[in-house]
Amino acid sequence: MNTSSQSGRPLASTDSDDSRPSYTCEGCWKGVVAHQLGLLQPPVEQHESDPGPSAEGYVYKVSEEEIKRGAEQGCRWCELLSKWGASSIRSPSTQPVPPSENIVEIRVGYAEGCVDITINGHLSWFGYVYTTEDDPAAAYVPGRNLFCEVGSERALSLAMELLHDCNLNHSGCPREPYSVLPTRVIDCSDPSRPRLLTADGVRARYVALSYVWGEAQEHKTTTENIDAYLRSIDVTILPQTIVDAIQVTHRLGLQYLWIDSLCIIQDSEDDKNHELAHMRHVYADAYLTIIAASASRVSAGFLEPRTDTLGTAALQLPFVVPSRDADLASPSEAPSYGAVFLSSWLITTPKYDPAREPLHKRGWCMQEYFLSPRKLIFASHTLQYGCFHGGTRNIAHADNPWWVSSARDPTPFRRLPKLPPSPSPTEPAPAREHVEALREAWKATVENYTKRAVSVPSDKLVALSSLAEEFSHAVQSPYVAGLWARTLLPDLLWSKERAAHFASRPREYRAPSWSWAAVDGPVNPGNAYFLSEHEKVIAEVVKCKTVLKNPGLPFGEVTGGTLVLRARVVVDCVVLPHWAVYRRKDGGHADESSMSRSEGSTSTVQRMSLVDERMHEIGLCRLDSDNDGIRSGVKHVSVVPVYSRWESTPGIATRERVVQGLVVARVDAASSQPVREARYRRIGMFEGSDNVNDWLESTPEIEIEIV
Repeated sequence: MNTSSQSGRPLASTDSDDSRPSYTCEGCWKGVVAHQLGLLQPPVEQHESDPGPSAEGYVYKVSEEEIKRGAEQGCRWCELLSKWGASSIRSPSTQPVPPSENIVEIRVGYAEGCVDITINGHLSWFGYVYTTEDDPAAAYVPGRNLFCEVGSERALSLAMELLHDCNLNHSGCPREPYSVLPTRVIDCSDPSRPRLLTADGVRARYVALSYVWGEAQEHKTTTENIDAYLRSIDVTILPQTIVDAIQVTHRLGLQYLWIDSLCIIQDSEDDKNHELAHMRHVYADAYLTIIAASASRVSAGFLEPRTDTLGTAALQLPFVVPSRDADLASPSEAPSYGAVFLSSWLITTPKYDPAREPLHKRGWCMQEYFLSPRKLIFASHTLQYGCFHGGTRNIAHADNPWWVSSARDPTPFRRLPKLPPSPSPTEPAPAREHVEALREAWKATVENYTKRAVSVPSDKLVALSSLAEEFSHAVQSPYVAGLWARTLLPDLLWSKERAAHFASRPREYRAPSWSWAAVDGPVNPGNAYFLSEHEKVIAEVVKCKTVLKNPGLPFGEVTGGTLVLRARVVVDCVVLPHWAVYRRKDGGHADESSMSRSEGSTSTVQRMSLVDERMHEIGLCRLDSDNDGIRSGVKHVSVVPVYSRWESTPGIATRERVVQGLVVARVDAASSQPVREARYRRIGMFEGSDNVNDWLESTPEIEIEIV
């Protein structure tokens, strides 16, 4: 085997075969192994114009015959090359070259956190390289395997190291040593006999639990058993997730634990309302929150060992530990060896996505996760630690980006700009970038939240109320059913994701139709941007009001709501099953009595004919739900323009005007009331760009009420 390198000579002598393991052939032992698999060389560089590597790493040449012979002898490195690089090893020439004469160039080294192997300029394999923390190679190879024994003392010790580092060094994380305990906590001093404790304003560190119920909890706290629980709780009757949380709290050296099913009296509406009003502080003030991310139900638990998927797919190879001074090393000095592991798991496994965890599919769990300053996350693949300053990390230094995702980590609230109260005649208008920063943070929150399920429909706003309350301190504006008065007009332009299932509207009232909380399923809250002078609102809010079910919970459930806008309302429109919106060619508008007729007065066939003869398309409607009657034919609607912007197309001198707004329908379709007196409900979002000026500017402004 030819072992000439373009990146320097070996850092340790391997002339003797005494230490060569049986799974490494002589050629690889004296070549690629002696050069530490290229891991100590400068990383492999790649250019966008050339998918192959351009420089660095360790490079050597070897014949096809030598690779084949090494693989037959059980050399793991040669087997790897043969398996993944067969097509690159074979000569592409029309005249076959004998294997002994087919010389192959191989380059190996780090590349963007992974290890790349290229053969004749083609990337043939990439994966993760790691070693164990007590291996001699650990000082040179930073990668570690995922820690699978998440319930072990070692796992908790590693997590506590990250927690202590956070307390000492993270300026972005709160350092208040003790908080006022919630109304009730669980005393975990004796994990075999926990008990409920009334805190009475005591200050101490406590742990909170975020988890998925997933099933009924028979032994939750009620008015009947609370006195008994204040004495002691029989741990054998508790579901496994709660038992695990008690154990972890005790083993971390902490005494108090908050769990909703035990610390809130579940059959008392008064106690529930009192605790809901303080829920934001329960998680925000917790010293640590246990996130039982992997448990799909409360009886599942979260301390079971995880599957060592990475190790199962790993290939062990020897690693030559370099001498402290290779140039002065005596030829007779015996080198020391460690072991590294190459895993191809990255090739066959999708990147870790927290969204696949059961906990991140539940609406209630989102605010618990986002509000907690420090989190111990029992994920499906390992144990993680997360905080505001450092994001999310796997314990034991297994920080490869493939297994760590901070995509669901929130922007810490203390980093958000705080706006002056709105309106404030004595204060200058807030900077646009500050308003936009808050809007973007809230949009991301709504987008994340609407992808999650809430078991009780009436909890749609309640399960987000603590996060809304936290945002309110920065937004400094009234909160109306999931939207902010300060940015109400652009916030109205939410839409359902087109690729998502369009669920039917909830049977029971949950929110006004103009709020995203009125529908189920993923929502895109960001259809208006306000990034330049070319964009502006073209409607005015006359009145916006909601009716709270409980005035003591200003961010909670609503029982009613109304919105009055002054806008150029385009009436006498229809929506067809393919979502196109048509308007009368003669420019009918709100003063015409023709729109007072009943929607049911025209058959589907007659309506389609009417569209062909008298209407022209002005835009598209993105429907909010699947039960608004569009599929059965056409539907009479009105369009309420809210927002306008100018868009430029490369290569075209003229700009195009785009208008966005709401598509609304009468609450009482058979009503003959004029537009000004009727009440409407939102059924979708409108967007149009075809000859907007021809129909918009000629439409008079009127007031319209949307409920």
